[in-house]
Amino acid sequence: MSSALNVRTGPSTLFPVIRAISRGTEFTVVGQNVSGAWLFVRLRDGTEGWLARAYTTFTGMAPVVPSPKPPQPTITPSPTPTRPPHITGWRGEYYSNENLGGTPRLVRDDAAVDFDWGYGSPGPGIPNDHFSVRWVRSFFLPAGDYRFFARADDGIRVWVNGDLLIDQWRESSAQTYSATTRLAAGSQLVRVEYFEATQFAEVAVWWEAVTQYNDWRGEYFSNPNLSGQPEFVRNDGAVDFDWGRGAPAGNFPGDRFSVRWTRNLHFDAGTYRFHVRTDDGMRFFLDDQLIIDEWREGSAREVTRDLYVGYGTHNLRVEYFENTGDAVAK
Repeated sequence: MSSALNVRTGPSTLFPVIRAISRGTEFTVVGQNVSGAWLFVRLRDGTEGWLARAYTTFTGMAPVVPSPKPPQPTITPSPTPTRPPHITGWRGEYYSNENLGGTPRLVRDDAAVDFDWGYGSPGPGIPNDHFSVRWVRSFFLPAGDYRFFARADDGIRVWVNGDLLIDQWRESSAQTYSATTRLAAGSQLVRVEYFEATQFAEVAVWWEAVTQYNDWRGEYFSNPNLSGQPEFVRNDGAVDFDWGRGAPAGNFPGDRFSVRWTRNLHFDAGTYRFHVRTDDGMRFFLDDQLIIDEWREGSAREVTRDLYVGYGTHNLRVEYFENTGDAVAK
């Protein structure tokens, strides 16, 4: 024979190999198939099988012997495609890493973003630690001011209509955060991103309409002249801020912004000294009367004004703008 070749169970390469024989192996030709292209042979150890004639030195004729039927090819079943979940609540995409990387291992319909997994896993294929989740859902809300809350262990971010309201993307024990924004009536797209590092895992997001402000109502504008609609509105416990070169909130500029604070306070009759400290500009109004006017660029400075105030409830309004550099409003 001219080269090594396979001995098969039938006269075709569709048949399985019995064994491989090397150059110089002796065999006896017992027969051939109808076409003569395959020889039925017997090896010296008694093994019988089929060889392709073209790879042997056999040139004679052999009796035709019956050939086995070709084996049926094995059909590998196609995997049944996973039906995507029908989403009626939050679309939850769960990742087996902390950075929302790659393709989610699990996608499901979550009725609420309100989970306390403890030391366990959020679902099949997701580890107990070092995982992340993205939730997305649209809601119809009437026009008004809304306060959004997020509670997380570890990190969380909350967007409303593409605006980052809460940005606490860090390892932490369970903490509750909040931010207030003004929304026009209509569909509001809310996106929540969360990651768990190690140990305990919990996350919750909710919101409420703001119908009253217990302290100062702060309206924050992403321009220095209080124009248009505020980017967000929140309750500020005091007008007492030293932002340095930072910003009043995440996803908000650190320069060229403005704020309007308003509240009502009860006064006993008497003379009061009003103080403002500002970098850059500030105006202070009492019952719409301009009391202090420092509406100009400038470094931090303090201005006072003594004024008699009658008995009763009075409206206070503070307007402030920041140009560049440090920002102070008190």
